[in-house]
Amino acid sequence: ELRIALSYDYGVNWSTWNVSHINGIQMYPFVSISDENIVTLAFYGLDFEDGDLDGDYVEGEEWYLYAGALNEPQEGDQWEFTIADTEPLHIVTAYEEANSDVHALHDFFETVISEDGSWIGIAYQQNIGEHPFEENEEQRYIKFVRGELTE
Repeated sequence: ELRIALSYDYGVNWSTWNVSHINGIQMYPFVSISDENIVTLAFYGLDFEDGDLDGDYVEGEEWYLYAGALNEPQEGDQWEFTIADTEPLHIVTAYEEANSDVHALHDFFETVISEDGSWIGIAYQQNIGEHPFEENEEQRYIKFVRGELTE
């Protein structure tokens, strides 16, 4: 479950609600907020219902980068997350399935909102391909993506 908590009065009052949108794993959420109260939320996600694989955390499942933004969100608002990079960030291996290892992607993650609030930039990690010298590890890449924010 992915939850957000917001306060617009410097922590005197808080609103919190579930913003999960996939049946799966949502890891390392990163929140940014602009001076105009645009709130962005990005995370690594693995959707158990996105394909024909038998089981939940199984070999072949794909991790993706999800992101969404709302202008001055209020309790209960629904976030419309989209896949921010259509290329999988990681594909679950047989080793990871056998060992319930869900930490292929690490917490290198950051989002920024442009000064005018028109776009979001995300720095994130991709682990694809065999690592040249680490057993049961993938080659790591740092990637950046920019997305336009719409009303």
